Amino acid sequence: FPSHDRNMKQWCFHVCAMVHQILTDALKQNIHIQKTKRICVTYKHGKVSEETMISLSQGNAKLSKPNGTEYKIIGFGIPADFDFTLNGESYNTCRGACACKGVCYAKQGRYPMPNVRDARLRNLEASMSSNFVTEMVEALKSKPSYNTVRVHDSGDFYFEQYLQKWYDIARKMPQKYFYAYTKALDLDIWTDKPSNFQIVQSLGGVFDNLVNLDLSHSRIFSSDEARDNAWVS
Repeated sequence: FPSHDRNMKQWCFHVCAMVHQILTDALKQNIHIQKTKRICVTYKHGKVSEETMISLSQGNAKLSKPNGTEYKIIGFGIPADFDFTLNGESYNTCRGACACKGVCYAKQGRYPMPNVRDARLRNLEASMSSNFVTEMVEALKSKPSYNTVRVHDSGDFYFEQYLQKWYDIARKMPQKYFYAYTKALDLDIWTDKPSNFQIVQSLGGVFDNLVNLDLSHSRIFSSDEARDNAWVS
């Protein structure tokens, strides 16, 4: 660099040092990162950082309960439609999604912004930790004014063990109400489901044949007319 570009040279050295530190930390955490069309994060042997990385987001609105009190909602999200491997097995964070992948709200607006995207990636990593149940309980205890937890304002249950972790969290916090919309209907979502955890089956996925229409379910309609016709039929 010319002498008058010394500041630029120092900045480049600073960036290189930061990149080196990031890669060093990744190796220490036994995380391998590959650059492909989509970032693929591989967690070897299930080892993740022991640091608490959970990010919770405030709900958009307060909903009234029948008894006059309010649902104060806090949310937990992971990346939507994100491919990753764990212990050599391939997974997707929206395992039951189908047509919705192309129009998903969690791929638009603020969700692709670096701070939002990175927070959800950290949540995904944290969810794989053996300490996730304990860490989530502590995180929710730190937000005592919120009585309702929306599980997955983005993403879904990606395998059975992860679903069961959320059921364990709900059992440990019976004073809070949990709910989730899910297309991961191939998982065992009904057995031993805690009474304070509401599951809403979301139609429009690859497991629609497993939907129990006698239980809570939701469907997206293309228009008000289509919705009204569905009620009539």
